[in-house]
Amino acid sequence: SASNGGKILVADNGRYWPSVPKTSKDSGATWSPANSSSMGEHSSVDVSAEGSKFFIAVRGNGVKTSSDGLNWTTRISASSYCDSAAISADGSTYICSASEGIYLSTDGVNFTLSNTTPRAWTSVAISANGSRSIAAVTGGLIYTRNAGDTSVWRSRPSASTRNWSSVSMSADGTKLVAAVDGGFIYTSADFGVTWTERAWSARWDSVESSADGRVLAAKNYDGEFYVSWDSGLS
Repeated sequence: SASNGGKILVADNGRYWPSVPKTSKDSGATWSPANSSSMGEHSSVDVSAEGSKFFIAVRGNGVKTSSDGLNWTTRISASSYCDSAAISADGSTYICSASEGIYLSTDGVNFTLSNTTPRAWTSVAISANGSRSIAAVTGGLIYTRNAGDTSVWRSRPSASTRNWSSVSMSADGTKLVAAVDGGFIYTSADFGVTWTERAWSARWDSVESSADGRVLAAKNYDGEFYVSWDSGLS
């Protein structure tokens, strides 16, 4: 994940050997490893636009936050199996998916379950100002949330039950993109009310959207990357 000022946060998943996150303050020219307390199996990382707030999810060890990418503090109990974490571009809102539901925070310290239904949550994303969020369930549906209604996550049945693997959204939260493991990529231009099938069937494991929703990037489990410059049309 990268900030507007060239600060980058990366992390190996640590599944086969101990791993710590690494940060760069010069757009990747040099890198600094975090302290050993952040070691673990990292599943997701994110950084705010100005580069002063860092967020990471650790499988089986909750989530951690940092102000410099080097020193990390655990915010959710180690019992939480967190798979996906995101922070709004303005740094106002944190969101992460755990085995017990979806956590939200407006200060990066206190996290509250906004959805207490245990599901196989796989991916979350949040708009630039934190006003809108999206979450996906593998073998389930896609859910969206408006900031004015923080406790309610609305299912989007038009997307159908699928093995959703990754979601992303435009800066204003209007345009959504979602990938299916063993299926297609889908886009929505109305905050999830309607969806359009895109690309082709594959084992997609990651999708990302540009701020305006026009440029989409997708990766499959074979390590192949694809880019669309027209909101998924081609």
